Amino acid sequence: MNLIKVENYRYNNKEVIEVIYQARNHYNNRMHLRSGAKVTTKDDAENILNTMGKKGVFWIIEENKVVVGYCGLGNIHEQDRRGELYLVTSPSSWINNIEYELTVGKAIIEEAFNIQNLVDRIDAVVYSYCRNRIELIQKLGFKQEGICRNAHYWGGTWYDEHIFGLLKDDYNETRKS
Repeated sequence: MNLIKVENYRYNNKEVIEVIYQARNHYNNRMHLRSGAKVTTKDDAENILNTMGKKGVFWIIEENKVVVGYCGLGNIHEQDRRGELYLVTSPSSWINNIEYELTVGKAIIEEAFNIQNLVDRIDAVVYSYCRNRIELIQKLGFKQEGICRNAHYWGGTWYDEHIFGLLKDDYNETRKS
């Protein structure tokens, strides 16, 4: 698995746009997105690439020289110095390996906190049906700060949102020990 920063990305953008388009339109990925909305056109996917690549941490995930997803830190609020962690994989990949996801998560956190010094806080929102994601977020050092009950509607059912936060000071303190 390789993580490739967008500013160093060696593929043409059409390949990346296609991965974003496919990943955001697949049912299993949409159920994990806040809006659950499809990316209806390739232009929408290109807008995601352009927005995330200019501001924040945006990486392409490559496996065996094939682009399989993207990840990073989005929804950055400059005044509050906070952003939101995300990971989206293509339907053909279905990466569900905790060690892989820990590696990706740690890389995003380190880049956001200590390399680019973008934020002092990272948020993560995980839906109640994603127990493996809750475990992953906790292993990355995030603290659960609350639950928004019945905050996510998907497939005819209401689900809770688990709200997590990680502070730069806490993260760097645990790295020292």
